[in-house]
Amino acid sequence: MKRHRRGLTENPSCICCGSVESIDHILRGCPYARNVWSLIFGVNQITITFFTDDMKTWLLTNLRSNASSPYSVVPWNTLFAAICWHIWKPTSPVNTLQWRAPPQHWSCLNTDGSVCSSSHHTKTGGLLRDNIGSWIQGFGRCIGITNAFTAELWAILDGLNLAWQLGLEFIQVQTDCSKTVSKITSRDAHRSPSTLIRSIHALCQRAWVVEFIWIPREANQVADRMTKLISFSQFDMVLFTNPPAQVQDLLAKDVDGLAS
Repeated sequence: MKRHRRGLTENPSCICCGSVESIDHILRGCPYARNVWSLIFGVNQITITFFTDDMKTWLLTNLRSNASSPYSVVPWNTLFAAICWHIWKPTSPVNTLQWRAPPQHWSCLNTDGSVCSSSHHTKTGGLLRDNIGSWIQGFGRCIGITNAFTAELWAILDGLNLAWQLGLEFIQVQTDCSKTVSKITSRDAHRSPSTLIRSIHALCQRAWVVEFIWIPREANQVADRMTKLISFSQFDMVLFTNPPAQVQDLLAKDVDGLAS
C-alpha cells in the first residue's frame, strides 16, 4: 500500500502473500501476521474478536491493556507494540524486486512453472539456497500438458520433496504465483479438490517448519531461468548439484542485493 503510493512499486499487493495490502491486512490479515500471533498465543487461544474488531478498537484495546503477557514477564501492551513493529517492519520501503533471504538457519525454496504457448507443454524448475544465498541444489522437469497454475504446484511439491530428502528443517517457499500461496495456506487445504494441494499440505505436516510467501516475478528470476534449462523431453527429475553457468550471474546479483 504505502510502497505503491510512494511510487516504489507498481504492484499494490502484499509482498508476503500477494493480497491487496492495507494496514489491517499487514498487521492481522496476512498469513505471515496470523502465524506470528498464533505463535504468541497458541492457535487455540486467540479469541475471534482479535481478528474481527475494527482496527482502531483493536489497537487501542491492546495498547491500553494492563494485562500480563502470555509466557512473558513483559506487559502485554509493550509486547503487543513490539510485535506490531516486528510485523510491520518487513513491509517498509525496500527494494522489493530483489530476492529476499530467509531468516537465519532457514533454507529458501524458489520455484516456478512455465507453459509453452503453442504446445501447452509445461515445465517446472527451482532451487534451494541457504540464508546467505549459497546454492544447495537445483531441479526441474517437464510435466506434460497442463496449465500454469498446476505447473506452479508441481514445482512446489517437487521442491519440498527434495528439501525433505536433503534433511532441511526450516523452509521458506518463495513463489511469484499468489494463487498458490492463497490455496496452499487456506484452512481448507487439507480437503482441497486438488490432489496436488492436498499432497503439499500433507508434506508440510511432517516434522519440519514450512512457510510460504509471495514475491514479485522480478525477485524470482533464478527459478524462472531454471525452468528454461529443462527441455520438453525431460520428464524425469533433473537435479543440479552445482549451479549451472546460465544462472550464476543472477545468483551473484541476488547475493549482492543482500549486502545493499
